[in-house]
Amino acid sequence: MTARVERDPRFPYGPWMRTRVHHPSHATDRGRSVAAVAAILLYAATGACASTEEVAAGRGGYQDGDAGGLDGAKADAAACAPKTCAQLEAVCGSAPDGCGGKVTCGVCPAGQTCGGGGLNKCGTDSCTPKVCTQLGASCGWISDGCSEAIDCGECAPPSTCGGGGTANQCGCVAMSCAKLGVSCGNIPDGCGAMIECGACPAGQSCGGGGVANQCGAGTCAPKSCAQLGTSCGIVSDGCSNVLDCGTCTAPATCGGGGTANQCGCTPKSCVQLGMSCGTVDAGCGKILDCGTCTLGQTCGGGGVPGMCGCEADTHPDTCATAKAVATGPLALGKTAEVSGNLVPAGERDWFVVSFAGEDTCSFHPKVTLVDETKSNLVRIVVQTKCGSHIACSEGGTSTSATTWEFTYSDTCGAKKAIDPSVKASSPVTIHVGVFATGTSMGCLPYTLRFSN
Repeated sequence: MTARVERDPRFPYGPWMRTRVHHPSHATDRGRSVAAVAAILLYAATGACASTEEVAAGRGGYQDGDAGGLDGAKADAAACAPKTCAQLEAVCGSAPDGCGGKVTCGVCPAGQTCGGGGLNKCGTDSCTPKVCTQLGASCGWISDGCSEAIDCGECAPPSTCGGGGTANQCGCVAMSCAKLGVSCGNIPDGCGAMIECGACPAGQSCGGGGVANQCGAGTCAPKSCAQLGTSCGIVSDGCSNVLDCGTCTAPATCGGGGTANQCGCTPKSCVQLGMSCGTVDAGCGKILDCGTCTLGQTCGGGGVPGMCGCEADTHPDTCATAKAVATGPLALGKTAEVSGNLVPAGERDWFVVSFAGEDTCSFHPKVTLVDETKSNLVRIVVQTKCGSHIACSEGGTSTSATTWEFTYSDTCGAKKAIDPSVKASSPVTIHVGVFATGTSMGCLPYTLRFSN
């Protein structure tokens, strides 16, 4: 009895079958056998958020067939049940579902961030997400170690994601004649090489029955690369041998555009290149814009090119070395501004400013702190000289404020809610320190506005 081998529709005259691991919602290619691939990636600790946990990772690409028969693709696709948030023990963010996709698991309550309590868990600790290159992943879905599943791309055929046995790595396992279901001639092994599958008995020829690489009576007319519509790589001639259809001109590679035995090129994504900002050569002659950074950050500010980090802060850290806001006393009706960024935690920035017109009722020095990210963590301390806090008429000293101002309330009749002691001398020169009241998970950009 002659065995029947269905062909990949891309190669109508050859039996080189391609298979793909599908999400259950994806259609299964007719006549393709498939080996289901499920990859579990064990994450190492990443800051406060990376307790060691197992999460499903990896996305099925084109995989080598197995001996499961022609209905293997449907059976294996149905056997891959996407993981739920509960199964993954994920309460927030997104995570790989183990079947080539991701599952979204909700948001955290106010005051908490996803990843701050562990992988895909809410908490208040800091967590720095990683990109594909930092995780050593070249393909498929993988967790960033904090709160999100990231897509690290696909592999160029014949390689597949996890096809070599390592999750999130492109690879390929060569097929045998038995797995391919062929009995004679030469045939591609599915990984760019050729295997020999024997000869036919007397009176029969390989492909003679009309099925490539199967013994049968009659003859078989081999096809050329042009007839097969292939431009590169090794393919079956539709009878009993393989053809070498050549190589591609860089930057194109064989299968690089996602189609086997066709020259093409697929640019890398920003995630695959480990870039979160700036421009980068993505390959294939394409320059990719990976975006800009949020307020208080610059591209490469954290010391890693292509990654957003807090802007370097150059303001003095001590009162004794305070930076002058203006070259001279700030005249009546004038304003001045200075911006900064509090990193790391515990840092203080110091400024000094003088005000003119202290002998007039128009004298009204004021300092306003603008917390750019509305973190409610940034405060100011005001001193007449280093170590001497200015007293406030409402009680206490100016040690943790967001606004400070001075008026002659008794003398000029312009009483204010915030008013330094009327018994104190006019604060012609003040030192202002900016600090954070707690640890921030991000940058703390601010602006100080001085007016008179």
